[in-house]
Amino acid sequence: MKPGAVIILVLIFAGLRIVFSTHGDRFFRQGLRGIAIFAAIVVLAGFLIESEFAVKAYPVAMNIGFAAIFSYTLFRQPTMIERFARLREHVITERIRRYTHHVTCVWIVFFLLNGSASAWTALWGSREQWMLYNGVISYGLIAALFGLEFLLRQRVRARD
Repeated sequence: MKPGAVIILVLIFAGLRIVFSTHGDRFFRQGLRGIAIFAAIVVLAGFLIESEFAVKAYPVAMNIGFAAIFSYTLFRQPTMIERFARLREHVITERIRRYTHHVTCVWIVFFLLNGSASAWTALWGSREQWMLYNGVISYGLIAALFGLEFLLRQRVRARD
């Protein structure tokens, strides 16, 4: 598939994500829209210059966007993870609030490291390495971190 076709598909997906985003509070929806717009701009730039690199930059842009949104919530409470927790639980104790603050920091570091690895594969890796990392390994790492955090959260909740 040519980079131009991939770019068009990604733009369509990003546009649909912006239009149909209804989960979470207003801040969360605006954050998702911001990330989608940022990613669409990166991909559109790639379409205009017809560069495979711009397609490869998409995961980097997404990780930067998520790191930025999560970081912003450290200063504009509640943190992103606390926002997710509030979707399931309406009462958040101080212990859970501290825990969600730390987990938000862990996700920020994860997004920065993941984005760095994505950038490395985009700049210096082969197409196969880029596809393997960004199409398989990255998602496996996200699932592993999510699963580990879920197990830890159960332990923290049990202590409350």
